[in-house]
Amino acid sequence: MKVNNLLDKKINNTILDDYKNIDKMSNLVGSVIPLKPKFKEYLIKHNSKNKKNIQINDLDSNNINHYYDNISDEVGISHLLSEEGDYIRQKDSKDLLKKLKKSFWKIQNTLDLHGMYKQESKQAVIKFLKLSYQDRLRCIKIIHGKGYGSYYMKPVLKNMVKVWLIQIEEVQAFSSASKFEGGDGSLIVLLKKWSENF
Repeated sequence: MKVNNLLDKKINNTILDDYKNIDKMSNLVGSVIPLKPKFKEYLIKHNSKNKKNIQINDLDSNNINHYYDNISDEVGISHLLSEEGDYIRQKDSKDLLKKLKKSFWKIQNTLDLHGMYKQESKQAVIKFLKLSYQDRLRCIKIIHGKGYGSYYMKPVLKNMVKVWLIQIEEVQAFSSASKFEGGDGSLIVLLKKWSENF
């Protein structure tokens, strides 16, 4: 009988300890924030039926490698950007940038870089610009994201896209998108008027 009583007490104490541990664990688990999925399928999005459908994966790479190899990731650009991070070629009128910010040109196509690594993003941007320019589009949008899905939760592509764009002669200007168009996670890019040497 004494043995049974001792066993019952021991079991009851163990159960109480387990409940205390469960409470501690639930307090810990309650403060855990689930991670966002790291990889997302990237898409070229279209906001209207009028926009041209550019399939990046179907492009030939004949001329792309030339541009890819000549565009550096190591160019300092801070002296070329406005305080807001906007850019316009020196020879162009500042009015172009004002018009771009006020949505004077309709966005004709969009590239979404979410889920891409830096090098594949670089190639996608070059291909997208090449096709957009050849299709005589004037205003495009590149969604680079705000960096929340990156390894260090800091923007990588946001700055790199600007570095690449400045080196591409056909880019006339770019500006962060309005809040309605994606805000700091997107750039609105104005391409030069079309000529055959891109």
